[in-house]
Amino acid sequence: DSVSGEVTLIADPDFESQSVISFGVIATDSAGNASAPQSVSVNIVNLDDTAPAITSGSVAASITENTGAGQVVYTASADDSSDVSDGVTYSLAGADADAFTIDPASGDVSLDADPDFEAQEQYNFAVVATDAANNSSSAQAVTLDIINELDSKPAWLSAADAGSINENSGAGQVVYTASAEVNLEGDADGAVGVGLTYSLSDDSSGAFTIDSASGDVTLTGDPDHETIASYSFSVVATDDLGNVSAALAVSLGVNDLDEVAATITSSDTADAIDENGSSQVIYTATADDSGDISGGVTFSLTDDSDAALSINADNGQVSIDGATDHETQSVYSFGVVATDAAGKESDAQSVTLNINDLDDAAPIVLSNDSVDSVDENAPSGKVVYTASADDSGDDVADGPISFSLAADSDSEFSINSVSGDVSFNATADHESKDEYSFTVVATDAADNVGVGQLITMSINDLDDAAPTVTSGDSASSIDENSGSQVIYTATADDSGDDVVDGPISFSLTDDSDSALSIDSETGTVTLNADTDHE
Repeated sequence: DSVSGEVTLIADPDFESQSVISFGVIATDSAGNASAPQSVSVNIVNLDDTAPAITSGSVAASITENTGAGQVVYTASADDSSDVSDGVTYSLAGADADAFTIDPASGDVSLDADPDFEAQEQYNFAVVATDAANNSSSAQAVTLDIINELDSKPAWLSAADAGSINENSGAGQVVYTASAEVNLEGDADGAVGVGLTYSLSDDSSGAFTIDSASGDVTLTGDPDHETIASYSFSVVATDDLGNVSAALAVSLGVNDLDEVAATITSSDTADAIDENGSSQVIYTATADDSGDISGGVTFSLTDDSDAALSINADNGQVSIDGATDHETQSVYSFGVVATDAAGKESDAQSVTLNINDLDDAAPIVLSNDSVDSVDENAPSGKVVYTASADDSGDDVADGPISFSLAADSDSEFSINSVSGDVSFNATADHESKDEYSFTVVATDAADNVGVGQLITMSINDLDDAAPTVTSGDSASSIDENSGSQVIYTATADDSGDDVVDGPISFSLTDDSDSALSIDSETGTVTLNADTDHE
């Protein structure tokens, strides 16, 4: 300003563009006299006018759920070196900023609550750096993943009632098996490979031990109803991650048993049975267990009982397995024992069983397997065979024996069932059939059928075909008055049958002229007169 002398900076000072401004001023009076120039320099003070830059990443390291509240999950960092650095402070922004706290100086970001995968699997927040001149960086978005972990208490599968055991049943027996499962409620992924261990709670009776792996609970002493009628204990399941189930209270009853052995009341003899019967009940054992509290009895056979016998433990029925054979074994013996619910055994009752002998051997045909041959053309009804049989193969004879023909026998035969006579009821013809067969079967009174005896019968071939005259039906003409002479020679063929029964003899029929005669051997026909045509 030429009047006031004020020098004004026209542009906005920028240290980064020009750190010192220089100028000269001259004063001139009204007479035009000018002073010497006065050099002036103005220093530009450098200020922080560049925002810092976030250098930390966009992903926070994943954390496992249930690892505690207030843990540092991320540390923000920034670079403010591009200008005058007066230090930075940090703040939070973003969707889940309210779930976190940040240390403005260090940049440490803490998750306020205990992480829970089931409540929130991922968090999203942003960090901002602001320098002393209040220059703020761009917001750096950050994600934080929560790792799922099994965090539910194991759930019980086994019941709270162990049932009951019999008194006097022995020490050291497993009376209950604790069983639990990893609680998968919302934690399916975290259940992989997680195991369980079992224990008894401190208030459990000292009478028990537990297998930590299998959950088997063992009663260490021999139970006695009269001493203690019921037990109680509590089981606890703990998974590999330390999640502990609620204690499961379990009760175990002790049954009061009959401590007086039963007495066998059934007989020492079983009713005899016939041989060859199929598997059947041959005896029923009974017992009296009324001497004390009755818990029922079970039945068994003694070790020296016959192996073919078995017993129904509940109803005492003794069965013989398979078919009996008097010839193989005529008497069976066994012993029955009744055992009550307390395991007390009665005295053994020895029992015998007789097997009745039956006629079970089939008769044997004794007669031959062939008959004399029969001539063809013999009359029908001839007895050609008489069957005989022996039924002494068993020591029980059950006669009489009856005879029959098997179905494959030739239909021309019939048999007398009592005498065994076999008749041939046809006229045999060798040329039609030269051999017949039939099978004789013997059956005793017990219906035991023997093995059939096959018999063959041959038919004798006879000469039963007449010869055939083969000479012509006319003789050569002769002259009258030529005298007695042979005027014809007869010939014949007897080959029409396969039996040749020679020689052939010739004769003239009754209606032949009386002047003619024939030689029966040669067949020559002679005219025994002098012929006269007239």
